[in-house]
Amino acid sequence: SFGYKKPNDVLKALNLKIYAGEKIGIMGASGSGKSTLGAILLGLKRPTSGDVFINGRKLKPELINGWLKNVAYVSQNVFIADLSIAENIAFGINPKNICKDKLDYCLKITQLSNFLEEREEKSYSTVGERGNSLSSGQKQRIAIARALYKEAKFIVFDEPTSALDKNTERDFIYY
Repeated sequence: SFGYKKPNDVLKALNLKIYAGEKIGIMGASGSGKSTLGAILLGLKRPTSGDVFINGRKLKPELINGWLKNVAYVSQNVFIADLSIAENIAFGINPKNICKDKLDYCLKITQLSNFLEEREEKSYSTVGERGNSLSSGQKQRIAIARALYKEAKFIVFDEPTSALDKNTERDFIYY
């Protein structure tokens, strides 16, 4: 359970099992706790009662850092640095150490490779402050590519396709 103020829990006595490789969707009205549930599963918030278990192990505070190395969060509000597209995807990795094959794979899945064909510097094109040279959909694709590049074992998508056209959204979701 989780509540911001007692006694009104946003999530009450939720019991959920997600198996490796499984894709699930959580639907609900605005304010119903979908994003809060994602934050709890990622270890960013702790339940006010109950526990989260990962592979049978209770997610304790001392295990959070290890868990965070295996997870990714893709939001509809994407952070884009004034760097190249490649550096935004392989965020935090020295540009000399970016794996081109892995980058190309992520670009293909997120359909950014088509967009980059038009750019002279391809994936090393800079995006401007806060990605001002990109559309909202391109920013979301970069965020998705970032999660894929990280090879996260568990990814929470919080409305990450809201700026994508329906065909691209469908292609990505069913990839």
